[in-house]
Amino acid sequence: MPKHPIPRLKILICGMLPPPYFGHSMVYEVLMASEFAEQHDITFLDMHFWSYAEHKQLTINKLGKMLVYLAHYVFLIAARRPKYVVYAISFDVLPFWKDLLFCGVGILLGRRVILHDMGQYAGELYDSAGPLRRPALRWLLAKVTGILVLGRSQRELYIRLLPKEKILVGRAAVADSQRLFPPHNLPIESRPAQTVRVLSLAFISVSKGIWTTMHALPLVIAKIPQAVFEFAGPFESEALKIALLEFVSANNLGPHVIFSGYVSSALTRTQTYRSADVFLFPSNRDAFSLVLLHAIAEGLPVVSTIEGAIPEIIENGHTGFLINKGDSRDLSDRLCQLLGDAELRQQMGQAAREKYLNEFTPQRFAERLEKLLQLVEDR
Repeated sequence: MPKHPIPRLKILICGMLPPPYFGHSMVYEVLMASEFAEQHDITFLDMHFWSYAEHKQLTINKLGKMLVYLAHYVFLIAARRPKYVVYAISFDVLPFWKDLLFCGVGILLGRRVILHDMGQYAGELYDSAGPLRRPALRWLLAKVTGILVLGRSQRELYIRLLPKEKILVGRAAVADSQRLFPPHNLPIESRPAQTVRVLSLAFISVSKGIWTTMHALPLVIAKIPQAVFEFAGPFESEALKIALLEFVSANNLGPHVIFSGYVSSALTRTQTYRSADVFLFPSNRDAFSLVLLHAIAEGLPVVSTIEGAIPEIIENGHTGFLINKGDSRDLSDRLCQLLGDAELRQQMGQAAREKYLNEFTPQRFAERLEKLLQLVEDR
């Protein structure tokens, strides 16, 4: 923490807590359990707009929720008088208008608004914007006190949209699963002795690289016939599910592929990670994925892509391997390299665990946020 701690501040955080368990909700769960939450007077407005079933859809249910949350938001500002509003913003087209409303109200009511962006797509939204959305986005970015992003790569993306001093790199963290569930207290599902297991725990979607993996599978199985791939997470659509099952069947991959569904609890998630030898995340579109933090917290070597802030989490050749997006051939080569070498998996896994402890624990997260808030207060 800073040598001269800032005074206890009133902060209203607008975001989402689990369930469901996904990136945004888990970041705030960690934040609210951290030292940062203890050191300041924090009110959390838990706004549940997002769901897998209604992802990127405008519904009457969401509009009704918006009005209720907006009324609660205005009440909290009037009653609690927070100095700061930290708002989890989305730079997707439809959510942006809702976020503009909430942030605009906070600014007009005299609060210092800090946007918390867990993506990296403000530039895309700006470039594709029409005569109404672009000036609205410019107004918002001009009026906010700052924007909190997840990595250095995101910071570079936003430099053309707002002054450097307003862009704050906060990164993220996850709870230490080895402390929550000590390995000696948590039995792991038994499996054949020769099996090596690859885990992918993510939304099963095209953007997360599922077809990159599928096209790599026959190449991996041909060299490592004892390999088993588990895909834990919900399907993006019924059509994608059908297409994937047909691909598995057509390529005789059934004995090597498990679709285990949505992981609903921290305990089940930890058991799932501990059943794996390698973690796989070949995402085509991502900013800073928490599934990678869970993997390195469990000491798993990772194969992922050069995308967003992923290279800030996974060090190529040290804690895992990074490939170019969509490169199924390189993916298969790297997986075979790890699956065929237990000593390499152990070395990279140990390095991954050390990376987690040094950079991505809740304590490190709280320290970073406190320093960033100090910078804002000193302006």
